[in-house]
Amino acid sequence: MFNGVAFFRSQPVLVRAFTLVLLVCALCPPLALAAGVTLSGTPPATVAVGQQYSFQPSVSKTSATLTYSISNKPSWATFSSKTGRLSGVPAQTGRYSGILIRATAPYIYASLPAFAITVAKSTGSGSGSGTTALSAANYSLQQNAGYAPALRGRLEGRASDSQP
Repeated sequence: MFNGVAFFRSQPVLVRAFTLVLLVCALCPPLALAAGVTLSGTPPATVAVGQQYSFQPSVSKTSATLTYSISNKPSWATFSSKTGRLSGVPAQTGRYSGILIRATAPYIYASLPAFAITVAKSTGSGSGSGTTALSAANYSLQQNAGYAPALRGRLEGRASDSQP
């Protein structure tokens, strides 16, 4: 049965517990010191198939050793938890969205806004020198550079012989 006396007798215990909490909070760095830490950088939004992609965020206002983490990392990419660097060479087209990079340490949490990477088709740059293409629609020879007129005549003659 509760008679109210137990509460008053335990008051010194509560005071000691509250004093201990205040002491622990005073010894630990307050969260306000970490409020100014920022993670910044603009990751490239596009990369071509077969090309190197690389992004490393920068952090300011801290000398603490940070640990980086990532959510929704593209399968073709690698990520460093020590530097926050995301890099890799994509092999196929696609869109990778909701990528989120965070930096943490005791009393520190910073994050970039979620971003997306679009992997586009490679725009190969060939010189075109000496390459040929035979069009199936009209059986004509098309060449980008240096053809022999005699060869052209023979191919056109064969194409006309085989047409109905």
